Parts: sequence; structure tokens; C-alpha cells
Amino acid sequence: MKINIYKKWIIIFFFILFSPVFFNLIIDSNGYLQTIKVNRLNANKYEIISEYATKLYYARRAQPEALMLGTSRMMVFKPSGVQHHINMKTYNLSLSGSNVYEQFSYFYYMVKNYNIRYVILSLDFFSYNPENKNKIGFTERRFKHGFLLSDFEAELLGLQSLKSSIDTVRNNITRKCEPINLSEGYSTWCEKEKALQEYGDIIIQRDMKNSLRVFSTDPLGYNSEAFRNPDSINDNLRLLKRIVDTCKERRITLKLYISPVYKNQFDLIYAMGLSKTYEKWKYEIAQLSDYYDFTGRNTVTSNQNLWWDTSHLKSQYGKYIFARIFSDNQTSVPEDFGILMTKENVTQNIAKLHTQVRSKDIKQILQLSGDGDD
Repeated sequence: MKINIYKKWIIIFFFILFSPVFFNLIIDSNGYLQTIKVNRLNANKYEIISEYATKLYYARRAQPEALMLGTSRMMVFKPSGVQHHINMKTYNLSLSGSNVYEQFSYFYYMVKNYNIRYVILSLDFFSYNPENKNKIGFTERRFKHGFLLSDFEAELLGLQSLKSSIDTVRNNITRKCEPINLSEGYSTWCEKEKALQEYGDIIIQRDMKNSLRVFSTDPLGYNSEAFRNPDSINDNLRLLKRIVDTCKERRITLKLYISPVYKNQFDLIYAMGLSKTYEKWKYEIAQLSDYYDFTGRNTVTSNQNLWWDTSHLKSQYGKYIFARIFSDNQTSVPEDFGILMTKENVTQNIAKLHTQVRSKDIKQILQLSGDGDD
């Protein structure tokens, strides 16, 4: 009789012990396992520990033929905008705030292990900042082994994992908007869209000013003495060369472009004393490959209605970028948006863009005023 009681309590003990693990396994709040996918239960992920970890697992499962790479500026665009031009399965493996080494690492892992035939790389100046170090979620061991045991421990064990699973279920039931469409890799900006509908353009004004403030004060942005030294970007330029060379060796088509930024952010780069580094960056890229430069003052970068903030173009206007880089004459693109940079014309075009700087008064730039062309 006593033995049966003991068995009962042992069963109860192990049930209590392993039920949360089984629940976490089914819900898979970080998307590492993809055990099952049920709408309004766990299909959308809201509580991921690291974008850098989760997106790699999703990219591997997607097995794309084409990659979109860059920072959050590229991440706003849906892969369908690229697939329309190249007719290949595309995944947006862009990573928020990523530096060049991180971008290179994800690029190299994917081209080494999957049949990648096309790469579209968005180039962002701050990614070349020597103070922009590797993120906490980034680890090279994940590339060597294909997974990390610590990823699965974080996914399955502990109270935080259980809380994330519960929150994932709750958010799926209430149909909360998903910040990142992990299946395709792009950011949705759905919360911003809702706020814009509710409060109007005051949200855009607020976020534009905040974006400029962050870039002007953050050492990872433009407030870096080291970054003002033009030679500080040499190591990152060598990494870009490795990307270009790898694509040539593997016969991968590579499209490069410099992401557009709102006109005040363009001015801010010069106001922060980064002109020599910035112009060297553009010059050296052209020595490696032709590319399109969408910065400066043009129809797109001067129209506040097209932007989420000074750093992120709204998703629907990515069509202008892709039409230009893919030479799509069927899509109407503002004539002044995008300059093709080559070895032969880069010096001339850099000088032309320099003349478009309207203000080096940081206070004036941060207030979104005073340049006379609004």
C-alpha cells in the first residue's frame, strides 16, 4: 500500500517538474524548435530572447536562394519586394543595429551551407563605426555547430521561459500585432502604424527628433571620436571586400546600395565631424564594386511623409530602391533618387552630394528646421 502511495507522489512530482518543460517545448516562444505551429496559439512570436539567434534558425528553415542583408533599415522591407524582380525565394536576414562583422558572419554561414544565388546588401555608415561591437545575442559558436545547447536551455527551462510561453499564447489569442515576421525576416512596424492612425503625424515628428538625438549622442552612432578617424573603418572595409570576393568566387550575384536617410540625418553626419570618414567610406566601396547611393537631398529624403523616423523609410517605398537597383523601368521612381557610384565617377558624385549639406548647426538639425527646403 505504501509503495503505491510513493509511486503516486513520484508521478505527481515528475509531472509538476516536466509539465512546464513540455509546455515550453510546444509553445516554442523563441522559434528555435518549430515543433508545431498553431494559429492563435504559438504561430506568432513576441517574446524572443534575441533577434540574432531566432532569425538564424528561421533563415535556415527557409532555405532561401536569395538574402537581404543589412541593419533595421533593410529589415523594414518585405522579401516580396525583391522576389518580384529576381523570382527567387528570399529571406530578409537583416539585423537591428548590426555591425559589418556580424553581417559578414551571417552571410558567410548562409552561403557556405545553402544554395545562395543572390545577395542584396544594404550599406549603413554606422555599421562601420569601430565602437559598434558585437551584440549580446551574437556568438560565433552558433555558426560552428548549427545550434547552441544554451539556446534550448533558455527556450525550455526556468521561470522566464514559462512566462515567455504564457505571454506568447496570450498575445496569439488576442492577435497582438507581430513586431517581426520571422518566417520572412522583415519588421512590421505595426505598433507604429497603429500609433500613427491614432495620434497622427505628431508621432513621426517625435520619433524623427528622437532618432536624431540618439545618433548625435550615442558613441555607437555618430558621437565617436574614434569614428572621426578615417582609418578607423579599414578593418570593416576589408570585411566588405571579403563579401564581394566570396560572391565572385561562388558566382553569387551581389547588389550593393547605401541606404537612404532623411535629409537632417545626412546633415548630422557632417555636423558631427565625420565628413572625412563618410566620404572615404563611399569612395572605398566604389573601389570594390559599383553601388547605388540613395543619400543626400532628393525627392524621397526630403519628404517627411515617407519616413517612420530619420533612419527608416516606410516599407511601401522600398519599391523605389529595388526598382532602381534592378533597373526596373516599369516602376515610376523619382528621377533624383539614387546615384550609381562607380570607380570612374565616385569622386565627382561625392563632391556633388557634399554641396547638398544645408546645415552644420547640430541644434538646428535636431529640431528638423532651418534648411529652407521643406
